[in-house]
Formats: sequence, structure tokens, C-alpha cells
Amino acid sequence: MAKEADPGVKKNSLEGLTTIVHNNWQIVQDQLGDLLSFAFAEVPIRKELIEEVDIGPFTQKYDKGIPIRRASFHLLQTLFEVGATTSDSVAGMVDAIVKHGLLDTSEEVVVLNLQLL
Repeated sequence: MAKEADPGVKKNSLEGLTTIVHNNWQIVQDQLGDLLSFAFAEVPIRKELIEEVDIGPFTQKYDKGIPIRRASFHLLQTLFEVGATTSDSVAGMVDAIVKHGLLDTSEEVVVLNLQLL
């Protein structure tokens, strides 16, 4: 999943993992490090997912990475809520929120990060 290039597949993977963690944490309990690594890897804004479209005299930017980033932060939030965190993972979450989440270009991602804080 982590090496998949399709943004839709990554978003669906993150959402599926969030559902699993929320409903039956014991299934993926042994893979906490992998879950955190996958979520943290998808948090930064990726330039290759931003598409610029010329609309006459204007240029419109479409960020196809917003759903992935939102799903990543939802996964982190769910892991925190079920108590599946250690002091290192909480420090990593705060770091990701401060460095990437609060500086995101999408308002909905910023609001989600404010809720996480």
C-alpha cells in the first residue's frame, strides 16, 4: 500500500485501516509501527498531486492529495482515541500536526488538526 501511486488506493487504504482500528484494534495491534509509518508518510503536501489547470486568463490549482492527508490524520486520531499510542508515537503525532497539519493549504485538514490538538 505504501508504494502504491494511485491516490484513491492510498485514501481507501487509510480509511480501511481507520475502520479496522476503530472497530477491532486487536487485529492490527502488532503492526502499530507500520501503521504509524504509513500514516506519517502520507501527511506532507506532495507537489506531484497538485494539478494546475488553465482557465482562460487564470490558473486554478487542484490538490488531489487532500483526501489522502485527511485520511492520514483520521487514522492518527483513531489510533490516539483507542489508546494505541506510546509516548514516541504521540510525540510523532504532535510533530506531524505542527509541521504539516497546521500549515496545510486545505482548510478542512487544518480544522481536523486543530481538533487533534
